[in-house]
Amino acid sequence: MTVTMPQERDLFDMVRFAIEAHTTYTLKRDQDEDGYDTFLLVDGCGDVDGDPFEDLWDVIEYVGYNDYVYDELIDVGVLDPDA
Repeated sequence: MTVTMPQERDLFDMVRFAIEAHTTYTLKRDQDEDGYDTFLLVDGCGDVDGDPFEDLWDVIEYVGYNDYVYDELIDVGVLDPDA
């Protein structure tokens, strides 16, 4: 996957929107015990799905397996379809 490198906050919002628009999940930002950002996939009941992601790009790779989310990430410029 190749990316266009939007600002970190914008990137988080674009990924969160793509997830929420095409799944029953949302993306939340949290911090681990050392103060580093982590990212959580949260289902519609408010339960965290799996372990926290340490990197937003890991979230993008994981949710990119959903074709609708992948296409949305292309549409908003997060992913390059030709890469």
